Amino acid sequence: DGDEPADSARDDADLGPGGPQAAVEEAGGREEGEDQADGEPGGLDDVPGVVDEDRITTEIDAGLEHTARKSAAMAAHATQVAVDGPFFALSNDLGQPIFTTEYYELVRGVPGAPAGTRETDLFAGVTA
Repeated sequence: DGDEPADSARDDADLGPGGPQAAVEEAGGREEGEDQADGEPGGLDDVPGVVDEDRITTEIDAGLEHTARKSAAMAAHATQVAVDGPFFALSNDLGQPIFTTEYYELVRGVPGAPAGTRETDLFAGVTA
């Protein structure tokens, strides 16, 4: 329909198990402590919000359609965000992957998923 840029979404099915750390590593980010050359993607320490996998309590599969729309929305703010295929960069020019799966950490409360699994609904267990 023209609203979705071609090849703008990354299919996390190619990433295998894991979360944002695995996605950043798979996307070609440099190893921890390795110097960054111009034009290379950033490493784990450069990507804001990436936490240890064991801290992630919720995993939402946004799907390719939602991710394409997210990419298009970021591209509409070209003075703030650069979008190039499955990556985006802020003013620091560090390439970061655009995830099709979004990850969250429960700050307080009790997880709504059984031990060893992640929630798949941000509002599960919320009561009035």
